[in-house]
Parts: sequence; C-alpha cells; structure tokens
Amino acid sequence: ILSTTDAGTSQSRIDMTTGETVFNNGSNDIDLRVETNGGINKLFIDGGNDAVLINNNAPVSTAGVASTFQIQGNSNANAGMSITRYTNNDSGPFIHLAKSRSTNVGDNFTIVQDGDVLGSIGFVAADGTNFGHQAAKIAGVIDATPGENDVPGRLEFYTTPDGSSSHTERMRIDSNGCVMINRTTAVADDM
Repeated sequence: ILSTTDAGTSQSRIDMTTGETVFNNGSNDIDLRVETNGGINKLFIDGGNDAVLINNNAPVSTAGVASTFQIQGNSNANAGMSITRYTNNDSGPFIHLAKSRSTNVGDNFTIVQDGDVLGSIGFVAADGTNFGHQAAKIAGVIDATPGENDVPGRLEFYTTPDGSSSHTERMRIDSNGCVMINRTTAVADDM
C-alpha cells in the first residue's frame, strides 16, 4: 500500500495485492496524470468528474453530455482514433454499441423494447458559445417487438436545417429494408 496524508487524513494512492493493483482505493477525488514527450496530459483520469481524457485535463460537454471517455486535440494525430485488425481473412475491426433495459451494469437479460435507441453517433460543432447541439446524427433503433434471438432494427439519419438547433429525421432504413426519405413510414413503392 502506498498512501499519502492530506490535511491530516491518510489516503490510499496505490494498493497492490497478488490479484490486482488499485489506484485511489477509497474513491477519493484524486486525479491520475500520465505525461509523454509531447504532452503533459496524454492520459488524465479526472477523479472529481469521473472522466478519462486523452490530451487534456478538463472534460468538455458535447450536446449536453459530459462523456466518461474523451479524446481532445488539435491535429489528426491527437484528435483521432484508429482501430486496425491484422488477420489473414476477410474480417475487419468493429465497434459495438449495445443496450439493455436493466439498471444493473453487466446485466444483459433485461430485453429492450420497440423504439429503444441501441446507439447513436452524433456530429457536434462549436457554435461560438459551446458544443451544445448536434448538426447531424445516425441512430440504430429497435424496429418491432424483440425476442430471444430476434432483434429487428432500423437506421435513422438526422440533419439540422440552417437557422435551427434541432435535428430532424431525414432518412430511415427499416427492418424490412425499406428506405424512406423525409418520412418515417413505408408506402407500397418502398417495398
């Protein structure tokens, strides 16, 4: 155990056992910072805001959400992310966005419902005041009643018109493969 004293109170910084190493055991408001040759905050864990940051030490809210994991930077090299898979087959890297209706982290037995958003990708711009609104969004949504090994889904595409701060659904691909533009229900021509 490595601990320090702050205002007369001992605070655990690093606890090492045969099974694990714990930083900040006790959940105190203690930050962790890793420096590199080119950055003083290459990895920063903000103990007070429960955030993990790359290249900065201050979390930024985008579209009203202060995400737990943030990459911030001023070049392609430090404001981007790359996922590369090296295998001699036709498989590539992937990202999964997943949702459960349970309120217990790790529970994947509580089934989602029709209309539940499984995940979305939002595109947010600085508007001179903040990063408060999305200019565009893509969402994956449950598109009928799901069941075991039966998860019908649709994709929704949103854009924000000039002079507005709210996005509107512009295109939808439903679970039957119908493509709808500027409407949310299929007609005979779509099928």
